[in-house]
Amino acid sequence: MGTQAKSGFEVLTWEQNPLDGDGVMVTRTTSRHRLTGDVDGEAMAEFLMAHPTESEAEIVGLFRVTGAVGGRFGSFVLRAHLTFSGGAVQGELAVVSGSGTNELSGLSGSGEYRSEGTRVGAITLEYDIA
Repeated sequence: MGTQAKSGFEVLTWEQNPLDGDGVMVTRTTSRHRLTGDVDGEAMAEFLMAHPTESEAEIVGLFRVTGAVGGRFGSFVLRAHLTFSGGAVQGELAVVSGSGTNELSGLSGSGEYRSEGTRVGAITLEYDIA
């Protein structure tokens, strides 16, 4: 079925900008994460967020992860569909097909993103490398 990777993360930078529009606030956010554990490296992320209230958001985005997965080095892209509610962020991650480079070429998989606060959290990733 694959190998499970678990990593903690810290959000190093967070730049959020509102987009024009009426109704629900929509923002574009750029961030940088430091990952430590089975996935070890740095992730640059771009998110679009819809905020129906100040304490809730639907989030879609992409992470470009550069580093190692299970001791193999390269980069890959994760697609994220997350929700923010009650101060916590959680949701699903999936490796974008064909995005793996170097020793991570052929990487596939999916997992979860969880954060109980705004700056630290954890990911899990079930993955295979073809």
